[in-house]
Amino acid sequence: MELEEAGKPIPEPSEAVPPEALSEAHAPQVVFLEPAPVNPVSLALWQALKARGLSQRELARRMGTSPSAVHRLLDPFYFGHSLESLRRAAKVLGVGLEVRFAV
Repeated sequence: MELEEAGKPIPEPSEAVPPEALSEAHAPQVVFLEPAPVNPVSLALWQALKARGLSQRELARRMGTSPSAVHRLLDPFYFGHSLESLRRAAKVLGVGLEVRFAV
C-alpha cells in the first residue's frame, strides 16, 4: 500500500529458492536461547494459592487489590513484588513470609 501511495511500482514476487540451492551462508541457522529467568517468589505464591484452593479473584478480594495485581504477582516473569503485597498475600494464604539476604 505504501508503494502505491508513493507512486512507486510494486515489485513482482520473487521465486522461492529450494533448500538445496541455498549456500551455507544462506542456510537457516539454529539458535539456542537461554530461557528467561523464573521468579521463585511467584512460583511459591502460586503453590500456596493452589494448596489453599483459592482462585486468583478470591485472593485479590481478600487482599483488597485487583485481580490484575494478583495476576501480576503470580506471573513467573514478574520481579516487581513489593514487600507489602507479599505480606498481605502471606496473611491471606495463611503462610509465613521470610526474606533473606544470601551473602
